Amino acid sequence: MIPPSPAQSRILWFAATFFAVGVILALIVGIVWGLGKVLHLFSPVLWPLAIAAVIAYLLDPVVDLLEHRRVPRNRAIVLVFAVAACVMLAIAGAIIPRLIVETRELGSRIPDYATELQHRATNWIENSRWRWEQFMPDRATTPPGTNAPGTDVVPSTPAAEPPLDRQMIAASFSWLKSAGPAIGGWIVAQVSRVAAWFGLLAGIVLVPVYCFYFLKEKAGIQRNWTNYLPVHESKLKDEVVFVLTSINDYLIVFFRGQVLVAACNGVLYTIGFFAVGLNYALLLGLIAGALSII
Repeated sequence: MIPPSPAQSRILWFAATFFAVGVILALIVGIVWGLGKVLHLFSPVLWPLAIAAVIAYLLDPVVDLLEHRRVPRNRAIVLVFAVAACVMLAIAGAIIPRLIVETRELGSRIPDYATELQHRATNWIENSRWRWEQFMPDRATTPPGTNAPGTDVVPSTPAAEPPLDRQMIAASFSWLKSAGPAIGGWIVAQVSRVAAWFGLLAGIVLVPVYCFYFLKEKAGIQRNWTNYLPVHESKLKDEVVFVLTSINDYLIVFFRGQVLVAACNGVLYTIGFFAVGLNYALLLGLIAGALSII
């Protein structure tokens, strides 16, 4: 068997490398697609856990501080929960009424803003040097009811119309036939929406429970989570544990920093908007602070 020449070897290696890269990319896309499907399927269960984990990340330093001051951990968690609830209620009592007023005012002015925007767009189209007619030069300009030049007028004889009661019955059956699927789809959509709201409320109720569990069992989770890794005891498992622990530490710092930055941005934006006399300053400041997390 004659061995391939150097040029043929390079071509073969390039083809094999290209095929291997394509297979790896296809596997990555498949894994990401599968994870997306799994996350979408289990999202009603996963998002309360994620929110509870973030809240536990934020409250854990305070609980640890109280525990170091010889306060039992369960009592420290309950105390932190009570203080956090009082702070949130105080902030909500100070912000929500003003926020409702600004939201209602903005909602009442939306039709005026839409009318003004439509008026400005109409003026811009009318005053622009571009005209729609230049894009449609062959458009017929004959008034309705007349025929274009060169065409013959063919008088049409009116057909005999059915009685009025038959027309009404036929129209009713036609409307029911066309509206039946739409009504059924609307009912199914409303039932699904109600079920989704119940699921959302159930998830919101479970968030404090999960958070309390994460804070209470922090030591046990940190000590025993490595037992659930599907890897045998080896140097590889030690490396995996080290990497996951580092990622967890960085995530904790990241979430705390992002929440702190978002809160500072929201307060500073609100103060700045109030200082310049901007309408809906509180609403826009809260939105800007929330979006700064992104």
